[in-house]
Amino acid sequence: MTSGRVAPEHEVLLHVQRVRGPVTSAELVAEARRSGAPVHVITTLERLPARQWASAEEAAAAIGHGWQSPDEDAGASGADRRP
Repeated sequence: MTSGRVAPEHEVLLHVQRVRGPVTSAELVAEARRSGAPVHVITTLERLPARQWASAEEAAAAIGHGWQSPDEDAGASGADRRP
């Protein structure tokens, strides 16, 4: 059974701090596993979209911001931007 808890950005970074430069989501998950990260950290990283990130910090920041697409962000706010 997996944890439904989302790991905060700072906790994720503790387990992927050795990663430098561009990194894929899969590489972050692998590093977290190698570092002995708890299940909720690994599960949180597994929820990231499969892509390449400029850094581990960028990926961790996406966790904190929800990683929605711009279209989803506009819909979620309910704001109508028409004049």
